[in-house]
Parts: sequence; structure tokens; C-alpha cells
Amino acid sequence: PPVNFNFSDKRVRQALYYAIDRRLINDTLFGGRNRILWNPPGFKEYDDLNQYPYSPEKAKQLLAEAAAEGKVDLSKTIRFFYANELGDGAKIAPIIQQQLEAVGLKVELNGVAIDAWEKVVTDDTQRGTYDAGFSAGGAEGLGPERSSIYFKCGKEPVNGQSGYYNCDLRALWEKALTQVDEAARDETYHEIARILNDEVPQLYLWQLAGVHPVNKRVQGMIIPAFERYFSMNAEEWSVTQ
Repeated sequence: PPVNFNFSDKRVRQALYYAIDRRLINDTLFGGRNRILWNPPGFKEYDDLNQYPYSPEKAKQLLAEAAAEGKVDLSKTIRFFYANELGDGAKIAPIIQQQLEAVGLKVELNGVAIDAWEKVVTDDTQRGTYDAGFSAGGAEGLGPERSSIYFKCGKEPVNGQSGYYNCDLRALWEKALTQVDEAARDETYHEIARILNDEVPQLYLWQLAGVHPVNKRVQGMIIPAFERYFSMNAEEWSVTQ
């Protein structure tokens, strides 16, 4: 189903990255603990990538260029969909709204319970009911290959996908999965990172820093890279006197 606001021009997507002060949000809500991102969390921080520093002026410039060419209608409203309980969405969404409106965009917030959010984002027929959304979680931080599931080649359903289709990008991901040589595989992921960083099919804000308090008496516990695996070796835990 068609959406209300058109993000098809990459300058519009880049403008959003410049407009959102994710470093300020991280400092304000999370005490600066999270790692700021400009690509999926499992990728290396390659030196040649754009880190998209906060720049309302750059955002306005890109939006004006796209609008002048008829690539985007800035009078349209971005319907921003999120779950109130997911990743502090209820706190983050109003800040993002304020920052986007500061560069000339119109944003309408729609925060719902997480079960209602889940039903909508997993139903492709509901895609026309929102234009942008906020999500959190996932195992992508474990490695660059974990993000490949969101980017396909053909016009597959949006459900579970980014909605961005690039067959060259998909071919690179398939190539990386077949490369045994670590240096060659890293260069392939580097090329993937360049594409994602320039095209901005999704805006990655930060990688949450996990906080795992553990009593010193507990022995044998391994702090996992992904919090859902927190008790993965619970059978090996022991408690000292």
C-alpha cells in the first residue's frame, strides 16, 4: 500500500540522519553509555564512512535540493509509528519529532502498545498506515551477516524487511558468506558498509550498552554479546559460600 511521505530519494533519508541529534539523545536518556552508530551494529567502524554528525543546516540543504527537483513533498506529514514500551520509544519519539520539525518536516506521532505494534509491522497489508517507525532489539550486533535478512533483491513483502531493494547489495552479502579468507571477506563487508552508509535504507541510532549486575558469589557465568543469551550456560553456574 502507498505511504504518505516519500523517502525514495536518498538525500531525504540522509537529511533525517543529520537532523536527529542521536548523541544528545544518548547523553540525555542513557547517560552517554550507548555506542553511536552510522551502520548496522555488527559492522566495523570503517574510517571512510560518513558518521552523520548532527547538522540541521545540512539536513535543510538536502531536503531543499530534493524538494526543488520534485523528489519529495515537504507539505506531507510523516506518520511516525512506534511501540511505547519498546526501547524507550515513548521518550525517544517526541525528541525525534521535535528535531525533525526543526528542519521543516511535519511529524505525527502514533505510539501504541507493543502487541498492537507487532501486529502492524508484521502485516504487509498495513504498510500504508505509517511512513516511518522506531524499532529496537535484535541480534545484529553479533556480526555483519546478521543484518542481511533485512535487505533483499526482489520486490518481496515488507514484513521483516527494510523495504529497500538492491540486487548488487544482496550479491555482496551472498559473496561474503562464501569467503573463507578473512581479509577478503572483510573487504566485501566494507563495500556493503559503504553502500548502506551512503544509501541510508535504515537509520541506525545507537547500540545499547548492556548492564548485567552479578553477585561476586556467582561463578562460571559468561556475559553474552546478546542479552537474550544471558543464561545460555546456566547449567555451569555455581554459588560460593
